[in-house]
Amino acid sequence: MEKFYDKLQKVTLFVAFLILCSTFSQAQTLTVGSVTASINIVTGSAILAAIDGSSINSDHPDIFGNCSGTTQPYDLINASTAGASVTATFRNEFNQSTSTAYTLNPSTSFSADYANYTVLVKATNGGTEGTKAYQLINNNLNTNFGTTGNNTVCLSGGRGTLSYTVDYTSPNGVQYNYPGNLYIVNWGDGTKTIYTLCDIIAANGRLTHDYLESSCGMNNSGQANSYQVNAQVSSRICGALGSPTTVYAKVVKPPTNGFYAPNSACLGDVITFINQSYAGQDASNPNCENINARYAWYIDGQLVATNRPGSYSQSYTFTTPGIHKILLRLLSQSSSVCGADDLEKTVCIMAKPQPIFSVDAATICSDGKVTTTDASVIDNSCANIPQNNAYAWTVTGPGATVFVDNTTAQSHSPHILFPTPGVYTLTLSIGTESCGAVSTSQTITVNSTPTVDLSANFPVCGNGKTFTFGNNAGATQVLFTGTTTDQANTYSWTVSGGGFSFVNGTNNHSKYPQITFNDFGVYTITATQTNNCGTASDSQQIDFRQSPNISAGVDQTVCPDASVQLAGTITGPAPQSFQWVGGSGNFSPNATTLNAIYTPTNAEITAGQVKLKLVVQTGNPQPCDQLEDEMIITINPRNGLTSSASKSICTGNAVAYHPTAQQTNSTFSWTSTVTSGTVTGNSANGSGNDITDMLTNTDPVNNGTVTYTITPASNGCPGTPFTLTVTVTPRPVISVNSTTNTICSGQGAGITFTSNLSGTTFKWTTTATSNVYGNNSQTAGNFTGINEVLTNTSTTTSGTVTYRITPISDAGCEGTPVTVTITVQPLPVPANAGLDQILCSASTATLTGNPTGVSTGLWTLQSGQLGVTFSAANQPATTVSGLQPGVTYTFRWTITGAAQCTPTFDEVEVNNLSPLTNTISFGMPAVCYGQ
Repeated sequence: MEKFYDKLQKVTLFVAFLILCSTFSQAQTLTVGSVTASINIVTGSAILAAIDGSSINSDHPDIFGNCSGTTQPYDLINASTAGASVTATFRNEFNQSTSTAYTLNPSTSFSADYANYTVLVKATNGGTEGTKAYQLINNNLNTNFGTTGNNTVCLSGGRGTLSYTVDYTSPNGVQYNYPGNLYIVNWGDGTKTIYTLCDIIAANGRLTHDYLESSCGMNNSGQANSYQVNAQVSSRICGALGSPTTVYAKVVKPPTNGFYAPNSACLGDVITFINQSYAGQDASNPNCENINARYAWYIDGQLVATNRPGSYSQSYTFTTPGIHKILLRLLSQSSSVCGADDLEKTVCIMAKPQPIFSVDAATICSDGKVTTTDASVIDNSCANIPQNNAYAWTVTGPGATVFVDNTTAQSHSPHILFPTPGVYTLTLSIGTESCGAVSTSQTITVNSTPTVDLSANFPVCGNGKTFTFGNNAGATQVLFTGTTTDQANTYSWTVSGGGFSFVNGTNNHSKYPQITFNDFGVYTITATQTNNCGTASDSQQIDFRQSPNISAGVDQTVCPDASVQLAGTITGPAPQSFQWVGGSGNFSPNATTLNAIYTPTNAEITAGQVKLKLVVQTGNPQPCDQLEDEMIITINPRNGLTSSASKSICTGNAVAYHPTAQQTNSTFSWTSTVTSGTVTGNSANGSGNDITDMLTNTDPVNNGTVTYTITPASNGCPGTPFTLTVTVTPRPVISVNSTTNTICSGQGAGITFTSNLSGTTFKWTTTATSNVYGNNSQTAGNFTGINEVLTNTSTTTSGTVTYRITPISDAGCEGTPVTVTITVQPLPVPANAGLDQILCSASTATLTGNPTGVSTGLWTLQSGQLGVTFSAANQPATTVSGLQPGVTYTFRWTITGAAQCTPTFDEVEVNNLSPLTNTISFGMPAVCYGQ
C-alpha cells in the first residue's frame, strides 16, 4: 500500500517537471499502471499547488498527520503560487469517500477520521491549473497481539511451534492501522520475522515460529526459563509505533517414558522394573527440572502402582508362565504441555528347568559307552529366546571322553565313550537367560581288567608275627590294578598252613589286611580281585621257622639331657647271646641288659635321633642264626629364648614383654623379684605368652629394676632359663613459676619451668581465644620457659591463651602435664590531645581529646603554670580555666588501660596571645583629591 502512495507522488512530480520544463504547447501521455491519460502542456508560467502543515517528520515533509491518530483537527496553509485560487479535497482510503473541496484562503482546518487520506491540492490562475497530492495519516494504532492457548512450547522431535495471533477482523484489528505499517516479531531466540498486513491476512492472523532450543536457563525481565517475545508495530514513515507487545514463551524438552525390563525372567522370582524415564523440563521450576512427574505401573492391564515418582522401581513376582505385559504411564506433567506416550514392554516368564537323566550303566569297563536318557522337566513358554532351555553336558575325570553316535554335548540324550579308567562326573546343565543354569550330576565308574601281584615267598624266624599286606614296598607288598572304586566284595583273602587271625579291624575282604600268623610252618596267602571286567588272583608263601621272638621295644621320644629306659624282650627258645648295638652314648649297667638305661651324647642330642638294635645269636641255621630288631629314640631339641634380655619402661606402664624362643609353639613360665629400688606390681610367678605386670617406681628420682627368670617349654620339655632385666624409670615432675598470669598485648608470655630430673625436655600445646594470636605449639626440646609475644587484636576485651606443658625424661617418660593460662589485656587507645590552639587573650580554652574506650583518661598541665583548673579532667572534652594572656600552655591527655599496660599520652599547646594595642598616629588628618 505504501508503494502506491510513492507512485502517486512520483506522478505528481513528473507532471510538475513536464510543466516546468516545457517551453511549447504539446500533448503528453502518462501511464500509471494500466491507466493511461493525456496531459495537455502549454507554454507559460507554471502554477505551483502546495500546502504547508504539520508533517510527520522532516524526511517526509509532504506527509502530514499523526502516526497514532488524533481527534484534533489539522491546519493546512496555502503555499501555492501567489494569486492562485487553491482548494483541497480529502479522499478517505478506507471507505473510498471524498470530501467536498476546502478553500485555502489562506488556510483551512480538516477534522480527520481514524484513517489515511489522499489530499489533492489544486491551484488555479487564469485557466492554468497546478495540482499536487499529499498524504494525511490519521490511522488509529491497534496492537491486538497474543499467543493462542498455553505459551509453553514442547520441543517434540527437536522442534516446537509457538502460535501468535493478530486481530485483523474486529473493529480493533490491525486492518485499521496505516496499511504501510510493518509488524516485527522478535521471537527471543535470536531470530525475528517482519510481516506486512498482507502477510497477516494471508496467514489468517496466525503467526508461527519454530523453536529449536529449550528456553531453560534464559532469564528475561525476571521471567525465568523463558524467551521474551516482542511484537512491535513500525513503518518507514513513523518508525516504531507505540510500545511493543510482550509475551514470554517457555520452550521445554518433552518427557519420554522408559524403563528396564528383562526379556525373560524366572517364575516365582522377584523382578524389578527400573524406571528410566526422562521427566522432561518444567520451566516453572528455577532449575527447570520436572520434579513433580508421577507415574503409574500396569501389569497385564491391571494397575499395580500409581502416583509414583521417577525414582520408584516396580517389583513384581509372576505366578504364571508365559508372555506378560508391563505398561508405564506418565500421570503428572507439572505445568508443562508436553506429554509422553505410554510405554509397554513384554517379559516372558518361565519355570526353572528341572534337569533329570538316567544312564544305562553307572559302572563300565574302559572303552565302554554310556547311553543317557533325558527325563528333564522344562518350560517352553520362552523357547523363542535361544538362551532358554539350552542343554550342556560336561564330563570331568582323569581322561578324555568322546560323544558318539551323532550326539554332541548339546544333545538331550547323548552317547558317551570312556576310553580311560577312573571315576567321572557326568553333569547335565540346562541354561536359561534369567533363571541361570540348573544342573544335576551322576558318577560314572570306569574299570579295567583286574590284576593282582603279591611279593615273592620269604622265610620268617619265629612265630606269632603280624604282617601288613599293603601297597608299600616290602616283603608283603601287594599291587592291585583295574578297579577304580572298591566295593564290599571287590577283594577276598584266603590263608592256609596254620593258625591265623585278621587284626586291627581288617578282615578277609579288606583291600590291605593285617594278619597274625600263630604257628611255625609254611603259610599260603592268596589275594583275589573281582570287578565288572573280570577276576584275578595271586599267592605268596611265608615260612615261619623255629627261633626266639625278639623285640627292641617301642620307639621313644625324650627331652634333651634325659636318659632312656630300654625295654627289650626275648621269648621262646633261649638264645645263645644278645646285646644292644648302635649309639655313641652309655648303656647302664651295660649293653647286654635288656632293660638297660641309655644316656645319649651331646652330638646325639644335637642330631635329635638315636637308632639302637637288639641283636640276638640263636645258634639256629641261617637265616635264623642272628636276629635283629631296631628301636628309634627321638630327642626333642634344646630350647632357649631369642628375645631381648633387657627392657626399660616408665613407671606406671606395663612390662608388655613378649618372649620368643628357638622352638615354635613354645610356652613360657617365669618368676620375678625386685633387684633394686622401690618397685611394686611384679607378680612372683606367672605363665603365658606375655608378661603384663604393671610396674610402679615410687622413687621420684632413681631407677628401679625387676628381674624375671623365664623358662621356655616345647614338646613337654623345659628349656634353658633366661634372665630378663626390666628397668623402671621415674617420670619427671614439672614446676612452673605460675599457672596464671596477666600481661598486656605485645608482651611475652613470661612462663618459666623446671623439672626434678636432669635432662628433661619439654613440649606443649596451646589454644587461644579468637582475639589473641602469637601462641604456637612446640615439639619436645630443651626449653626453660615460654616467652613468645602475645597480641590482643581487640581494643575492648581481654583474651586468654592456654598452654598445656608436658615434661619428658631422657628415658622418654612423660610426666603429668601442667596447664598455664595467660590473660592478655588489650592495649589502651593511643592518646590524641587534638590540634594546637592559638587564642587571643582568652581566659578559658576547650580541650578535645579522643575517646578512651574501656580505658580511663586524664588531662594534666605539663607547662607548670599556676591557677589553671579543669572542668572535668577525666573527660576527653573539657574546659580549662584560669588562662593568662601572653602565656603558652602545654596540656597532656593520658589514657590508662589495664595495670599491665603502659599508658599512652599526647600533648597539645595552647598559645594565649596578649591583646593588640594600636600605636599608629597620622599627622595629616586631611588630604586633597589627587594627592
